[in-house]
Amino acid sequence: MSNSISHIKKRQRLHRILLVIAGICAIGAVALLLNFKSMNNVDESFTRFTRDLDIGAIKKIIISPNQDSGTAQVALADGKHYTVEMPMTSLDAANSFAKKGVEVAFDAQIFNHEKMISIGLTLVVLLSIAFALTQPAPFNLPFRRKRKDTNVRFADVAGADEAKKNLVEIAAYLKSPDLYESIGASFPRGVILYGDPGTGKTLLAKALAGEAGANFIATNGSDFGSMFIGVSSMKIKRLFSKARSMAPCVLFIDEIDAVGGKRMEEGSAAAREMGNTLNQLLVQMDGFDSNSGVIVVAATNRIDTLDPALLRSGRFDRRIQLGKPNLAEREAILKIHGRKIKIAGHMDFHEIARQTIGFSGADLANLINQAALIAVHDAQETVALENVLRARNVMLMGEERRSTMAMLDDQTRTRLAIHECGHAIVAMAGDLDPVSAVSIVPRGLSLGQTFIAPEKDQLLLARDELLNRIDILVAGRVAEELFTDAITTGADDDIARATDIALNIVCRHGMSDFGMMKVSDQSSPQMRFEAECKAIEILENARSNATSILRTNRHVMEMMSARLLEKEELNQEALREFKEMVVDFSESMMKAA
Repeated sequence: MSNSISHIKKRQRLHRILLVIAGICAIGAVALLLNFKSMNNVDESFTRFTRDLDIGAIKKIIISPNQDSGTAQVALADGKHYTVEMPMTSLDAANSFAKKGVEVAFDAQIFNHEKMISIGLTLVVLLSIAFALTQPAPFNLPFRRKRKDTNVRFADVAGADEAKKNLVEIAAYLKSPDLYESIGASFPRGVILYGDPGTGKTLLAKALAGEAGANFIATNGSDFGSMFIGVSSMKIKRLFSKARSMAPCVLFIDEIDAVGGKRMEEGSAAAREMGNTLNQLLVQMDGFDSNSGVIVVAATNRIDTLDPALLRSGRFDRRIQLGKPNLAEREAILKIHGRKIKIAGHMDFHEIARQTIGFSGADLANLINQAALIAVHDAQETVALENVLRARNVMLMGEERRSTMAMLDDQTRTRLAIHECGHAIVAMAGDLDPVSAVSIVPRGLSLGQTFIAPEKDQLLLARDELLNRIDILVAGRVAEELFTDAITTGADDDIARATDIALNIVCRHGMSDFGMMKVSDQSSPQMRFEAECKAIEILENARSNATSILRTNRHVMEMMSARLLEKEELNQEALREFKEMVVDFSESMMKAA
């Protein structure tokens, strides 16, 4: 028999009809039995029995004795019958009935047919329930509506256009299988979605099921784990059996690397159990049916850790990579989540998208929610752009620590202001990415922050851009050296990040005169030493550049640090004034020449 989705649906409809007919027959049989008993057996009191016995109205008594008492079927002279409980069924009682002209008989049957029928029907019901409980989907009977609508459609997913295009074809197959089967196209067995966390893998799986009108089952790779041998394999077998009974169905397995990782040497019981679990997953995805109406959608952040047998065609036919959204996609995602909140006037989603480079879809959803929480905390009825930008700062650097701010003396606050202004002035002089905010309010582990928001998504970085980043990072320490009486430990993280960039320029990117060669821990000590010397040379050049820029813009430093000490935080609008005052050192040297 063909296993196409159309045939699966026909079999499911036939099963529903047969179960409905069987249910009606069972209910009718029980009703007939109860009606028969009510028509032929009427329970009466022992007082009625003694009265009928005294007046001679009883023709025959059939006694069914128990240990101490019993029941009696009483036949009256007028043809009526009833049942009565006998307090005693001794031989003396039977003789007394016979003396009054009543025919007395004893029921020799050990079992009562009517009671056995009732007991039998009860056992059938209990066994049916027990059987249902042993199935992969207890009580999920075929005639019951099992569809689990995810209430998510592709229109609810912004960005990821290439991924949606692939999944739209699968949804069309699930909705209209005959169109594809007519030309011999087979049903895809699996799709694996991989990429950074929060890029919409789970949401796309829900949208696929919702768009196709298919059932949806979601699980996690870690759910198959068990401390007992064989239980993990049984869980996988039951899960796929349940999915096949609900076909067409989308089975979503999140974090599949927890169960589908590369097999290890079977030296321990745990390794053997993991291997058996993976083998069961491979068997279920391969199977014997060419088309079971179930498509497996798996998600992982580490596709490189999956077993090659799991990734082969015939199991996961399609691999779809999901990355961070670009500027237009971030704006579309923000608009979707912005519908859920009350917005104050016109919200500039493009500006928000521009200042959230590197945010995933989940990050953007959290950003909008955090902005709404901030608005409620500030007793505002609507969410404004300021709330969203403040939420962005919270997500990037953490909540403001005003208690720590109160502990800072004037001297420390001045050093912080000069340090952060040093970063900002060198960034403004470089004229690459705009400075969006400068703050001396402690957040997270940082006492001060300089926010630099790139104007566009950057997939490639030029050597000049990397060198400019190093200039900005070392500018905080250089500002301390030029404009304060002492250097501080506040530049620790700046120095570490600048060192990493310089080493990458030399050892990884091949952007220095050291040559286009990768230098790693396996390289010779002499080569690593020379590479580190080149990195130190880059850092010293950056220090010299930052020193020249800050000395040229001493007047900007004095005004900006004073304003920052007064306001504690300067936004992009306030920084525009100082941006116009900054003089690039290279330009001043050219004018002097």
